[in-house]
Amino acid sequence: MKKILYILLFTPLTLFGQEQDPCYSINDYNVLLEQTNPSISYQLSIGWNMVGYTGTAENSGIVNQINGALSNDATAESTFQVIKNVSGQFWSSAFAQITSFTQGEGYMMYVISETAPSLSFNSAITIPEIIGCTDCTAENFNAWATSDDESCDYDSDGDGVFDSEEIVGCQDEGACNYDVLATDVGECSYAQEGYNCDGNSLSYVGDEAHGGIVFYVDETGEHGLVAAMEDLGEFEWGCVGTSISGADGQAIGTGSQNTLDIVSGCSETPIAASEALAYESEGYSDWYLPSRYELVEMYNTIGNGGSQGNIGGFSNWYWSSSEYGSGHAWIVNFDNGNSNYNFKYNTNRVRVIRAF
Repeated sequence: MKKILYILLFTPLTLFGQEQDPCYSINDYNVLLEQTNPSISYQLSIGWNMVGYTGTAENSGIVNQINGALSNDATAESTFQVIKNVSGQFWSSAFAQITSFTQGEGYMMYVISETAPSLSFNSAITIPEIIGCTDCTAENFNAWATSDDESCDYDSDGDGVFDSEEIVGCQDEGACNYDVLATDVGECSYAQEGYNCDGNSLSYVGDEAHGGIVFYVDETGEHGLVAAMEDLGEFEWGCVGTSISGADGQAIGTGSQNTLDIVSGCSETPIAASEALAYESEGYSDWYLPSRYELVEMYNTIGNGGSQGNIGGFSNWYWSSSEYGSGHAWIVNFDNGNSNYNFKYNTNRVRVIRAF
């Protein structure tokens, strides 16, 4: 019996149900088990009877009589004279070795009552309780669950996130209230045109602001670089034959440190770097000599390479703060945007910049 039960319980569900039915579960399988394992009834007769105790009793009154007999209950003695099990143990009104029935064992009963009773037992298959989600529309449907534990999770919009775990929020990275954790679309709010999310005004290339003409703006729109409205004049780069430590930065953002390194390592005056640091205009005194690619950016945005034309009023060659060896430094031609290196003792135009 135990072997049969093991085989039935562990046989794949697909052998008994429709593979195409996503809702087929162990509960459907259990119905089949109950149908193929109906309750068993015994109509006892006077004299000896052989009975298999296969499961829990449906006829509780008679079973109570039997159990009462095993407990030497005098009310059952008029029905049974002897009850024996397969091991040879027995019960009688005078002597009792059997104290309880064991499921799956057989018993011999000697009935002495003139009206023989009928015994009925439930199926021998005992279905274990397995708790889980039993709703097949849920994402965590458990086909093996026999009892629902209210743990079902759903994904009503099919985005792969359980409804209980959805976070509604703005998913537009350009919005002020963008929520990186949002899994479902929510309302977005945006800054007023020309302002950022904090209400600060934004700057654009070509604007006259922050003491000069804006020629570079970073991705935030709040910071960038401006060129002075006019040239300072023409000056030497200075200290030909001397390598200036640290003054070799060429990228955007390196001009300020280059300029500081030049005046620290070269005492000659007036030179392009010293004049840049001494410059004051529009209330600002933090000007410096641009690096090579800060000059190139200037040409491409507010010089002849820009979409608005040469709104910065540039002309010919300009010194950068980017050194090229001990004898040379980089210059940029604002007629065509080309850059080259030139002897430090030559004079070239100077246009200073500042960051905002």
